[in-house]
Amino acid sequence: MKKQQLSKAFAIGVMSIAFAGSAFASTAVGDSAEKAAVESVFVAKDAPKNSLLAKIKSKFGDDIPVVQVAPFAENDLVLIRLVDGSLMYTNDNADYLIAASAGSQPQVYTRDMDKEKVTNLSSAKLNDFNKLLLSGITETIDVKAKNEKHTVYAFVDAACHYCQVLSENLDDYTKLGISFKFVPFPIFGEASETALSKIMSYPADQRFAKLKSSEQFFKENKGQKMDFEKMGISDAKGESKATVARSKQIGMAIGVTGTPGLVLSNGELISGLMSPEALISKLESAEKK
Repeated sequence: MKKQQLSKAFAIGVMSIAFAGSAFASTAVGDSAEKAAVESVFVAKDAPKNSLLAKIKSKFGDDIPVVQVAPFAENDLVLIRLVDGSLMYTNDNADYLIAASAGSQPQVYTRDMDKEKVTNLSSAKLNDFNKLLLSGITETIDVKAKNEKHTVYAFVDAACHYCQVLSENLDDYTKLGISFKFVPFPIFGEASETALSKIMSYPADQRFAKLKSSEQFFKENKGQKMDFEKMGISDAKGESKATVARSKQIGMAIGVTGTPGLVLSNGELISGLMSPEALISKLESAEKK
């Protein structure tokens, strides 16, 4: 296939993802906090635009409708925005493009220069990119095991029943050497989003206690009006909405569609809660691969 034909075919594929309800598109056109989180990445960070755009066009074709690029994490991960407002990720060398549709597995595209074609990488390869995406998370709720052997990222919502179960039984996991980095991922509406935003404004060593007290409130007061005092977060110093929005954006990029969403150290995503025994077995198996 000629480069121009390849370019147009790939561009159509990318845009079909965007218009089909891209997870990135929903972030870019979501509520004010999510917009702010995205805009904060792009503000005053367009320096690499020209050189990176040239690399993207060289590898994926002139028809990829990129309008903005910006550094996203400490590694070479870069956020790019398409003309329709949807977002994708690449690196400084444009070796790949990561796109995602809401409710489905992310798609990672790479260009095989020798065979003149764009390839959608296998799901196993996605794990490497998941690890890159996780590096963009700057704030978490940490619980460290005394004899730490493994670390798991857990995307959670305080109003989620199975997230509450995880927190209540966390000692059973940490005894096996599993440390957790809880990542706010609100999916149960404004109440849980506000609670998580307040929780993330506390010092790091107080966040898990605040998460547990908030989870207890949601568990005992379903459908009731929020009471920050009963939730134990009435003295929060503001709200970290941008932190929560950024975490949600990254979770969606990884493919998290529900809570808890567990991401192992090898980048593998597990949807839903696992028992301590099943999780440690999974972690040990992943380590051997």
